[in-house]
Amino acid sequence: MAAVLVMASHMCLTLDRRFINPCCGPDEKTPLLFQRPIFRLIVSGQAWVSVFIILSGFVNSLKSITLARSGDTTGALQNIARSAFGRSFRLFLPAAAATLLSWSFEQLGVYGYARRGEAYWTRETVPPTIESFPARIWDFFVAIAKTWSFNAENPYDQPQWALKYLLEGSMFVFIILVMTIRLHPRWRMAVLCLLLWVSQDWSQRLGDRECYSSAS
Repeated sequence: MAAVLVMASHMCLTLDRRFINPCCGPDEKTPLLFQRPIFRLIVSGQAWVSVFIILSGFVNSLKSITLARSGDTTGALQNIARSAFGRSFRLFLPAAAATLLSWSFEQLGVYGYARRGEAYWTRETVPPTIESFPARIWDFFVAIAKTWSFNAENPYDQPQWALKYLLEGSMFVFIILVMTIRLHPRWRMAVLCLLLWVSQDWSQRLGDRECYSSAS
């Protein structure tokens, strides 16, 4: 569901950017339908990225916490290890495949139509043309690296900007689980509340807030 609504947001960016504004424009007396409460969520991709991150953290921690509450802390730690290892590949491999597909389209000249189109988002996110074929090969690997770098975007698939935050959030969840897996649920909740208070400005410490603002 969240993925469908993120696609709706991208279509809004492509076809009608008026809905990005929170209220009516200078020549409009009333807000448009998708600028109104609740309906606005349909075209707000960033909100659904946040929802997906929260649900992802819940799913990543559910089995380990269930095992810990049943007294099987060893099994819980083993599950955390497997999940942390598998999570990286479940994010990296599909992203690399999408980059390869988009890179292949660029080599076939498919994006030439997008460069001449009137849709703002499509025109702005199309990858640049590179004349030298060896440079194109190198640019493909650089694009994959940019997906996981702050203050950088994958030129062949711009929406991958969110993946670095998904991976970052997942690793935070796994680290906190390792720290608190042997604690009583009450004390685990106390530690989580303390970490929540301490990490309120974590984005500023990591330097990713500026990157998130430019991507959104």
